[in-house]
Amino acid sequence: MPFLLSDDQIAELLSTEDFVHSCDQAFKLYGEGALRNLQRDESVTRDGDKEVFRLELAGLWEGRLRGRKLIVEHSDVSTGRLGERMATIELVLEGTDQPFELGAELITNRRTGAAAVLGAHYLGPSCPEVVGVLGTGRIAESVVLAADAKLKPSVIYVTSRSGERREAFVAKMGEQVETDVIAVDSIPRAVLDADVIIAAVPTPEPILSSEMIKPKAHVSVVAGDPRTAQVDIDLLTSRDVVVDAWDQATASGDFVRSADRIDEFRILKVDREPATIGDAAKGRLLTYQGGGCVTYFTGMAIQDLHAAYTAVQKVAVGT
Repeated sequence: MPFLLSDDQIAELLSTEDFVHSCDQAFKLYGEGALRNLQRDESVTRDGDKEVFRLELAGLWEGRLRGRKLIVEHSDVSTGRLGERMATIELVLEGTDQPFELGAELITNRRTGAAAVLGAHYLGPSCPEVVGVLGTGRIAESVVLAADAKLKPSVIYVTSRSGERREAFVAKMGEQVETDVIAVDSIPRAVLDADVIIAAVPTPEPILSSEMIKPKAHVSVVAGDPRTAQVDIDLLTSRDVVVDAWDQATASGDFVRSADRIDEFRILKVDREPATIGDAAKGRLLTYQGGGCVTYFTGMAIQDLHAAYTAVQKVAVGT
């Protein structure tokens, strides 16, 4: 029988700082080639008026662990909001016969927010004063927590389409972070003065263009869904771009909708191959830091598995 850990138990075990540190370590191990992201499998079907998005991600840490995450999500992307989601992580430590099964909702949200913030940490300005967050959903919540913990800006501006949701978001986050979180009523207002911009909106059409933002503002895009697109093509052709996994990025909405122009994207290279967030984590892209890069995240199993491993290790040592 697998050892079970629920989302509530994981929340007790791991702090925001733990998630950020785990994601950072996962990216560094990825950059070293020790922690490998395996082929993902995804599909979209219909269930009445809802789309059913199924995603399976797998990863391997040679000599340490192997595992996978399964997500099944019912949603309507046209509304700009994610729907009901079921997510689990299966983890097996090498050299043991004890499997682990963990709730993946919290881990997915927290590692996603941590990744977006780490992209800014690796390649953005060294001391950002203003962060702009597009979205007020569960991922945006994790983004604000991670930004407060890692970037420590003076203010975080947030925006979404619903004034009621914006105000509720600010009230909730104001109780959890030290940074001032301020709701604004438009994307241009959220990004105008931002040193770091993080887009986390499941929208079918781009909402962010280069003309809206400062020349050296860093942009992190939380992506991965082939049905969504958040940034105008001008951002990807006028700024240096770093992805988490090239094969996954090219199947993501922002790349798919501009497939005939991918050759124009300013994809950074390391040894003639597309640079990844692993290269950024290992310091191979320091010459581009503060230059206004775009980091593009599709989500990788290595992030989930490292966070799950961190939780399991805390249980093992009784902390």
